[in-house]
Amino acid sequence: IAGIVGSVNLLQQMSPSGDQEELLDAISSGADMLSYQVTQVLDYGSLMAGKVQLDIIPTDLFRMLEQTLCTINFSPPGKELHPTLLVEPNVPLNVYMDPHRVQQVLVNLLNNATKFTPDGGDVCLWVWPT
Repeated sequence: IAGIVGSVNLLQQMSPSGDQEELLDAISSGADMLSYQVTQVLDYGSLMAGKVQLDIIPTDLFRMLEQTLCTINFSPPGKELHPTLLVEPNVPLNVYMDPHRVQQVLVNLLNNATKFTPDGGDVCLWVWPT
């Protein structure tokens, strides 16, 4: 994972084009998420002992949602799915939360959605205030 992150950082310093920059951001976000999940697996003992710590930090909600969508393969073998991100206008975009935990839940939900959505279907991540 460290090699991926290092390589992406080097590529980002080479003035990539707009499309390349988006792909590098997606790779970087995915590597960060994977690194976090590996850490969580290693911290499984803490979970079982009831000592899980949340890392509540200021988060750009929209950016985190976009990064999460970029890590999902919406074109699995034999399918072409249509991802959509809908954020209601009155949803606060600067929030305090544990973005890694939220991403972990969203990735699991979106991966399940891609498995069970028929070819040509829509996968929508819809966020509204409570």
